[in-house]
Amino acid sequence: WHPKSKDEHAIILEDDITVSPAWYAWYKQAVSQYPEADSFSLQRQQLVPEVRTEGKVQGSLDDMEGKHFFYPLVGRIGFAPRAHVWRNFVSFAKCAVANNVDISTPGLVTSEWYKIGPRSMWTQLYIYYSQQLQLSTLYYFPLRGEALAAHHREKGEHYKNSLGADFVLARELSINSFQNPI
Repeated sequence: WHPKSKDEHAIILEDDITVSPAWYAWYKQAVSQYPEADSFSLQRQQLVPEVRTEGKVQGSLDDMEGKHFFYPLVGRIGFAPRAHVWRNFVSFAKCAVANNVDISTPGLVTSEWYKIGPRSMWTQLYIYYSQQLQLSTLYYFPLRGEALAAHHREKGEHYKNSLGADFVLARELSINSFQNPI
């Protein structure tokens, strides 16, 4: 996607997901309700990617049910950046890859993953970029453990076996879900 104006919108979808029937209504309202958001995610984020200390990952997203919140990581399965953010990121990413820039993010396990296969992991580039500019992504966890997008976790590059959908899709959203984000 190469946006020509700030008014363009796009969503980057992973190839093995299903989106909620409510995703577009949520996205339209989120874009207008949260002008300070740099990007939006349909993902029900499970990853707290801090390096493990004595076998435990630090941090938790367990208390976000039914809430909007800003999180400093990309939601890769359904990601909608603002046009100007994406345009600037693409320029940065091309330059960083061409010049072999170290985009490690201390304390995050994603830096280790990037070392394994950097050319196929745009997400670590985005994590580094957003960290440098202090950008964040708006997330929403619908009630009842539902999600705006379900990842099917098909057998392939990331999974040895097909695991099925990670979450049940939200069929509708509460109008009260657009309260102040955390």
